Amino acid sequence: MNNIKTINGTDFAKILFLAKDLIFNTKDQINQLNVFPVPDGDTGTNMYLTLESALKNLNTIKDQNINSVSKKIAKNAVLGGRGNSGVILAQILYGLSKGFDKLNKCDVKEFGNSLMSAVDASYESVSNPVEGTMLTIIKSFSESWNNARSNNDSFNDVLPLVCDHAGKVLKDTPNMLEVLKQADVVDAGGQGLLIIFEAMKSYMSGISRILIK
Repeated sequence: MNNIKTINGTDFAKILFLAKDLIFNTKDQINQLNVFPVPDGDTGTNMYLTLESALKNLNTIKDQNINSVSKKIAKNAVLGGRGNSGVILAQILYGLSKGFDKLNKCDVKEFGNSLMSAVDASYESVSNPVEGTMLTIIKSFSESWNNARSNNDSFNDVLPLVCDHAGKVLKDTPNMLEVLKQADVVDAGGQGLLIIFEAMKSYMSGISRILIK
């Protein structure tokens, strides 16, 4: 069984490549959930295009420094963020990169610190933050990660706990946002964000890429 205690820049990029594949394969389902803030059915597409921009020119990456790699990814994402969900995703990546500052590789505790930075960056990027959205989901990731890290030092141990908790929070988003309840859907951006962290969990178990449907 894998017991990964640190990730480097190459790992971080590969996690996001896997996330991009998973978002591509599920973007239509995510789009169908999209009713807030505007019911234009493009959240999955925008998150995919933002990840595609974020990973531009990183197919042959050899740099293992998580600080420099994450900053390249964040810069690309901010420049190429699409729609509300893409802009928030770009800010999450930017916040993570700030948390990775001066690190060559990252352990579970340091990733938890970076998640707190991602929460701050994402909330600050929205003039009127609304709960029941992907902001709530990234906050739940951060809170549950930093609770779990006190008893776990392996990404393989922390990620199932965090993804399970975030999934429960996602299911509760209709109770936080009336427009979701009326449409009988969970938040689209939150669903996309959960898929990204599920990709991270899959990567830790040895899955690096999947077939595009």
